[in-house]
Amino acid sequence: MATMAAAPLNPRRFPVSGFTELDPAVPIEEELLPDYIAEMYYPVRIGEVLNGRYQVVCKLGYGTTSTAWLARDLRNADDGFTYVALKIYVNRYIKRDETAIYDRIHAASNVERHPGCRFVRKLLTSFDIQGPHGKHLCVVHQALGMSMDQLLRCFPRRSIPMDSMKRCLRQFLITLDFLHTEAGIIHTG
Repeated sequence: MATMAAAPLNPRRFPVSGFTELDPAVPIEEELLPDYIAEMYYPVRIGEVLNGRYQVVCKLGYGTTSTAWLARDLRNADDGFTYVALKIYVNRYIKRDETAIYDRIHAASNVERHPGCRFVRKLLTSFDIQGPHGKHLCVVHQALGMSMDQLLRCFPRRSIPMDSMKRCLRQFLITLDFLHTEAGIIHTG
């Protein structure tokens, strides 16, 4: 029996007024980084649809080589991936190391039954975005939960109870073992 794919979702309309606007003369977030150059970053707009599929909802974070965004996947509403995380690299990010590493992780996950592979964030796809100052690599991941730093902020004095910390460390070490022994990946950052 064949199943029919769900129809693509329509992009949501976001308000364009009725909120406080930031002063564009005051730098925020990645603009405060010492080596920040505006032309290197893709100028993402809330509500923008990228690659004909991913509608940007909000900013998740930033760094020296990329910004991260929560987006709605307008095509896969029924398979559990309604929301995704987009990582959009600066236009001068020439290496494609990250996608090559995810290829290695994917290959190791398909062959091995290591318990750590289930804790590794999967790459769903990647594509290029043409910006006003060049191309930007965009990688698409499943949207996950909070970071360890955000979790720490939920506890008084940023102190996680011992049983919770043991579970976190166990998952971390199992994942690290998978990346090292099965995928052959070592982060030397």
